[in-house]
Amino acid sequence: MAFSVCRTFVVAKMAGNITATPAIFRSYSIEGEPRTRCAIWQAARTTTAAPTFFAPMPIDNPQPTIIYIDGGLGLQYPAHERDQSPFYTLKANF
Repeated sequence: MAFSVCRTFVVAKMAGNITATPAIFRSYSIEGEPRTRCAIWQAARTTTAAPTFFAPMPIDNPQPTIIYIDGGLGLQYPAHERDQSPFYTLKANF
């Protein structure tokens, strides 16, 4: 029996440099880029790290540890980031 995988991504920002390119945590691989190695709960937790409400989230896989905050700080609508990145090629699969 074949199982289909729900392809999921979330967007976060590095707490130390919120003007940097957003980090995209993916549950799937794309050509040239493996899937995100951190646990899915860690990736999801970065999206709740709005500084007024929740603490930043450290991700330590892969090393070195990077502290992330909610991607909504400066990137409320991640579809534009999706349109500009290679994983947008997945649109045909949805």
